[in-house]
Amino acid sequence: MRFDRESPKILHLVAGSLQGGAGKGAYGLHLALLNKGLRSKILTDEPNVGQYREVVSVSNGIRSKILSKIRPRIDQSVTKLYENKSQIFSPGFIGYNFKDHDLFDESDILHLHWVCNGFVNLKHLSNLGKPVIWTVRDMWPFTGGCHYSMDCTRYKIGCGNCPMLGSNRDIDLSRIAMRRKKKYLDRSICFVGISSWVSNCIKESYIYGGHRVTSVPNSINVGEYLPIEKKLARGLLNINEEKFVVLAGAQNMKDLYKGFDLYQKALLSVKDKGEIILLFFGAIEHSQIDQLPFEVMNLGYLNDAISLRLAYSAADIFVAPSRLEAFGKTLVEAMACQTPVVCFDSSGPKEIVEHMVTGYKAIPFDTDDLANGISYLKKNSSLRKKMGRNAERRAAAKFDTSVSAKQYLELYNELLNT
Repeated sequence: MRFDRESPKILHLVAGSLQGGAGKGAYGLHLALLNKGLRSKILTDEPNVGQYREVVSVSNGIRSKILSKIRPRIDQSVTKLYENKSQIFSPGFIGYNFKDHDLFDESDILHLHWVCNGFVNLKHLSNLGKPVIWTVRDMWPFTGGCHYSMDCTRYKIGCGNCPMLGSNRDIDLSRIAMRRKKKYLDRSICFVGISSWVSNCIKESYIYGGHRVTSVPNSINVGEYLPIEKKLARGLLNINEEKFVVLAGAQNMKDLYKGFDLYQKALLSVKDKGEIILLFFGAIEHSQIDQLPFEVMNLGYLNDAISLRLAYSAADIFVAPSRLEAFGKTLVEAMACQTPVVCFDSSGPKEIVEHMVTGYKAIPFDTDDLANGISYLKKNSSLRKKMGRNAERRAAAKFDTSVSAKQYLELYNELLNT
């Protein structure tokens, strides 16, 4: 680490719970930076931050808590004009003015993460007067408001006629929001995609205007996801040791981009169903899994690393059927627990899994090939174990927070010394 002056002060902006996917990623990086001696702080609208290190909430009084609850509703109110809206859509018109906070004045570098839901008003992202990094954790920073555009590529031409809004007008909320981004985003912002796929999308987008774009893979604390002996993990979860266990999970499998419908279709093509247990965690409804012709176990939400380690370690394989994923942190968590991954060879996951080395990458979005991957690994236990060992090594070498922290340190150093 080389800085020509005292270690810089980094201020991270993170909206919402630090227990969510983006929040965990930002907080994990923050801890790694603290451990490397940097002066790092997080500013968030999450009110309950007492258990976190160097985290400050803007929702720490009655008035500020009320405002933090009102802002998202005001920001979302304009989307009610679109009755056929098909997914969450964030205009970014309303937000807390972080420029008024003492931490902003004290900071040397501003580091944005996920800042939606009424936390940051886009107009505050101009004339910032200091180096700015924006870690892009979904597609929102370069779209007109959607977080995953699915098959739509109108973010490349300025949006309008937005399928996510159910709009058939060229000048609609997505076009207005996109032009507003183009106007207000500070030209000095350095965008950091959490995968090369994200970075390439940024470069192709309408908002891209010569910004610096680079990639730093998303990360986990690999030390929190050490494998547990499979027999022990299954014993603790009361899972039959003789069955082949296929694990899948997500915060919300109702999201179309998570591909749960593709997984359901693929499972119907898998043979020897009686030998298989389907294990799930996350937001799973019985109506989604009860009709599947398999033995099924649902662990519900797993919010701590120990519970997740048990689930990953108890499984023979982890299936991630997403149509679209900026990265895919659950894939890395599974790999760290020596569990091979079956996924589609697309978007973020294609950069995580090595085909036939750490898992199986199916043809996008061929459900028969996804089923082939599940069946192939079921039949080849020795290859599966070898893949598991390879997966653990790859997770530690490429996706540990210490690795990403080092890359960010180099970027901070470069921005401060140019």
